[in-house]
Amino acid sequence: LLAVAENKLCWPRLKPRVEAALKQIPDWTANYGPMDGCAQLKAALARFLDRRIIRDERPRVVSDHVSCAAGAAACLNNLFLSICEACD
Repeated sequence: LLAVAENKLCWPRLKPRVEAALKQIPDWTANYGPMDGCAQLKAALARFLDRRIIRDERPRVVSDHVSCAAGAAACLNNLFLSICEACD
């Protein structure tokens, strides 16, 4: 469930949260999301990178600069689509 070998020690704390989350599953979860990632996640990642990594006065990282995907194949696909030309 959480990609962790043993969840037995934390399961009493996690179980109520997992059950509550499963009751609130949006309809889009059964479909593929946007190819470059969920807009809310991209915005949050951009804010994090801008505030914690770049640390400049002006916003330099915006959500259009961020791409995120589930899995290595999707990430590589996004990377190659970004840097390659049509016949490469």
